[in-house]
Amino acid sequence: MSRYRNTSIKRIKNSPEYNKKGKDAYGTTLYEKISETDDDIFIITTDGDRLDTLSQQFYGTPKLWWFIAHTNNISTNNLIPGTSLRISINTELARGL
Repeated sequence: MSRYRNTSIKRIKNSPEYNKKGKDAYGTTLYEKISETDDDIFIITTDGDRLDTLSQQFYGTPKLWWFIAHTNNISTNNLIPGTSLRISINTELARGL
């Protein structure tokens, strides 16, 4: 269920930044928009809410924090109390990305 499995990998042989240990440079992964469904849950964040703890609460694992972030177009882990979030219950969408 790695969200990086469809990310392109560039092998840079002559680049000084990556040549030290033969590291790979990863491309940008673009995900499709997550369509709203009737099963989605809408919540209002409270003080102390974080994406990883919400992922644990709704999906049973903190590893899908990125799916909540992508669904809600969030680019930071800092959740402002009172923010409305959509939790997509269909985790098959996360597995397919």
